[in-house]
Amino acid sequence: FLQEVLRQIREAQETAIPCPARIPVFGNTGAGKSTLLNAVLRQNVVPTSGWRSCTAVPVELTASNVAAFRGEVHLKSMEEWKAEVQA
Repeated sequence: FLQEVLRQIREAQETAIPCPARIPVFGNTGAGKSTLLNAVLRQNVVPTSGWRSCTAVPVELTASNVAAFRGEVHLKSMEEWKAEVQA
């Protein structure tokens, strides 16, 4: 029985289509969201500070096979922001 279950797991892994998971992390400024992400990832990926907010804008982290980091900031106009908030 166990061998059959293991075979089915291997088969599922081989045929699975990888898709990214988006997990939002919300909280007040200085609540420790970046510290939590760094702890879960076991790397200092997101900047942290004990004095002030470091990541006061939305940040998206994605997996990569490259050993370097790249950051992008996408700012919205006031009209775009208001439309999104009111939606």
